[in-house]
Amino acid sequence: MGGGSRLLKEESMQKLVRLSSLALFAAFASVSSAVVLVDRGLPNQSLNNAAGANRSNVAWGDSDGWFTGDDFTLPGAAPAYSITGIRTWLVTLDDYNASPQKGFSELVSSLTLWLGPSGASNDVAATGYSFTATRVTYDGSTTYQGSGGALRSLWQIDWNTTGLVLAGGAKYNFGVSGLRTDGSTTIFNHASNAALGGVPADGADNLFKGWKPDGTFDYSWDSGAPGGGWDKSSDINVVVTGVPVPEPATIALGLGGLATAALRRRNRR
Repeated sequence: MGGGSRLLKEESMQKLVRLSSLALFAAFASVSSAVVLVDRGLPNQSLNNAAGANRSNVAWGDSDGWFTGDDFTLPGAAPAYSITGIRTWLVTLDDYNASPQKGFSELVSSLTLWLGPSGASNDVAATGYSFTATRVTYDGSTTYQGSGGALRSLWQIDWNTTGLVLAGGAKYNFGVSGLRTDGSTTIFNHASNAALGGVPADGADNLFKGWKPDGTFDYSWDSGAPGGGWDKSSDINVVVTGVPVPEPATIALGLGGLATAALRRRNRR
């Protein structure tokens, strides 16, 4: 263990313990029309500082290229699913009331979705998927409020995961990293407390995760534990859509190919 990264809730900082390991991820195939497979979306009650001790919404980022995320488990009703979309949310540090408001590209210059199987290593790999960023509110009018009271923009990030096939009943890690236009690598991924949010919270376990800049797993974090940075636990919000795939053969082929490539890279070191 070691390292000196800092976990941030909006503008605040918290030191974390570092864990290290190595792993592999892959699975790509065709997609079609979708249903919601994992529903852990934005909260719709107990929002912002007005909720006092019952506040449900928060946003977490790390520094120096480290990034935050979480995990989700797909239903076991099918052997595999063609993933048609993954939706996450993030908070930017702009002034929401500014006129005119800044566009997403004026605030964030790049963004990356990372994915990987949840298991012995918990490592993730950069996907390269494109995305659409949309400024949203919780209920048509309420945006995110930082812990200091400032109103910030809340962005819905819809990842275009065409070609991604994942195994049914399996748990996967996801993370979002990026670069802000001010040069910072701290991306604040939106999270919420499952018990207070008032919406479904599939797979919520009161923990979120963090990774090093290369995708190596670093920590699981309980924000409600002593020194955790908040007064309650939280999970990163995510919604996953997809359709069942009758035959999981494409998954086996994809994983086998990446495993071979990884072995070759390791042998060249």
